[in-house]
Amino acid sequence: MKKEIKICFFLNSAREIDMYANVYEKFSKEKIIFLINDYDNKTLFEEDLINIKNFLSKNEFSYEFLSTIHGKKKFKLLISTGDLSIKKFKLKNFFKYFYAKSVGTLIEILDLKIYFRKKFNRDFTAGGSKAEFLSDEYIEKDISEHTVKFPNGLDRNIKFFPNKKWKNNFDYYLTASLIEDRLIKKKFPDKKTFLIGYSRFYEKNIYEEKKLIKEFNFDYSKKNIYCSPCEWIMLSQNKSSIIKFISFLKKLDKKYNLILRPHPKLRYTKPEFFKLFKDSNLKLDLDPFRKLQYLFNLADLVIADFGSSVLEAIYLKKKILIYNWQDEENQRYKYDKMNCLDGLVRNKLVNTKDIDEEKIIDHLEDFISDESYQNKIVDVNLSIFGDKQKYALPDKILREIYDNKTKF
Repeated sequence: MKKEIKICFFLNSAREIDMYANVYEKFSKEKIIFLINDYDNKTLFEEDLINIKNFLSKNEFSYEFLSTIHGKKKFKLLISTGDLSIKKFKLKNFFKYFYAKSVGTLIEILDLKIYFRKKFNRDFTAGGSKAEFLSDEYIEKDISEHTVKFPNGLDRNIKFFPNKKWKNNFDYYLTASLIEDRLIKKKFPDKKTFLIGYSRFYEKNIYEEKKLIKEFNFDYSKKNIYCSPCEWIMLSQNKSSIIKFISFLKKLDKKYNLILRPHPKLRYTKPEFFKLFKDSNLKLDLDPFRKLQYLFNLADLVIADFGSSVLEAIYLKKKILIYNWQDEENQRYKYDKMNCLDGLVRNKLVNTKDIDEEKIIDHLEDFISDESYQNKIVDVNLSIFGDKQKYALPDKILREIYDNKTKF
């Protein structure tokens, strides 16, 4: 098998280019290569794949496809978010599959899934009707001598994180938060972790932020709002709920510079909802390679619901308003948000259900300038992410692993 001496960044989606950017930019282009996971990748849509290839080619980065090199080449060092597995047959999955298709599916048909979540804090469906016959297995260790797990976001299910299948797949773990670092050390005590913070948000670029203001034609006399809704909660909504959300944003848009960034997958998973956003006349950011920190940095207020966006706002110490969706409580149980960091943090933040929607425009200005709320955000930030002055530098860690330093 051929050995590749370049440092490899494994890509499962376009958004990972932004996640890795502040790390790979510390290396010369001759030292790195990107590996695009086109192998059994149901999350990488054709347009996404084209966007990735165009971006890498335009910026003169070397890249290869997993389907081309698998079984033929091995990298000296590979960095991956561990976001995607490949499918393999496992005997134990055979029995789990038939349980899911029988008992699990019956639980879904009888609409008992949420009940069991509430009653036992467990999911007894094993995937139910969506269960797959083949088992999820990770491939990083098959194609690299040294593997590094890279943070794929900030939200964590504190009950199940980290994935037990990562133990033998990754040699080192870069972590984004104190909680993430602690959970990995508890489950994998023999593995080395490095707290690096959220490297996606390392840099502040005034020039790029000014370009963003010009691109979206911001009025300098107005405050800025960045809205970043989560895909899965929108998929559970009906059309009228989405229309109500858009109406809410339009009210804010009259007084503020508002940018809405629908989740990139929404255009494929729910085209009808994506079209509603496109036709809304709201300012949409649809750039798949946007460095999201620029959007957050400009914001005087972030509006989010679930997911990493909630925690990203806190990481940057931004005031955040939680948007409450229709039938949200049942969805919290369905997606196990009682055990997820975003779901737990939401209880400490201001929600739209706590504000009279008819008067929200009048009160939002005071809310944005509320120092006591800002202090609460800072306290939450410190409890989750710790002292940023103590973070390790990821590019330095990768160089030392690559050079076979033994001091770890």
